[in-house]
Amino acid sequence: MEPTTPAVAPQANPVGTASLITGVVLLLVSIATTGVSQALPLILQELDLSIAQVAWILPLPSGVVAVVATVLGVIGLLLPNRRRVAAIIGTTLGAAHLISGIAVILSGAIISLIVR
Repeated sequence: MEPTTPAVAPQANPVGTASLITGVVLLLVSIATTGVSQALPLILQELDLSIAQVAWILPLPSGVVAVVATVLGVIGLLLPNRRRVAAIIGTTLGAAHLISGIAVILSGAIISLIVR
C-alpha cells in the first residue's frame, strides 16, 4: 500500500484579490465616466471646447484600470495552488470592459464610414 499525500488546501491569492479590487474600482470609474459624459455638453460650453477635442479622453481612465484588472487576474489564475475565485471575477470584469470598449470603438468607426 502506497502512502497517500494529504491534499493541500489552496492558499490565499493576493494577486487575485488585487484583480477583484481593481475590477470593483473599474465599475466605480465607469459610473463616474458615465456621469461626466452626461454633463459634458455643459462643461464643454463653459470651457469653450468641442466634443472632438475631449471625446478621446473619457475612456482612458477606465481602459487603463480594465487592463490592470485583466492582467492581475490572469497572473492570479496562473499562480499554482492558489484560490481562483477573486482572480476569475477580476479577469472577467476587466476583459468584459475591454471587449465592450473595443466594440464601441469599432461600431463608431463603421458608422462614421457609412455616414460619409
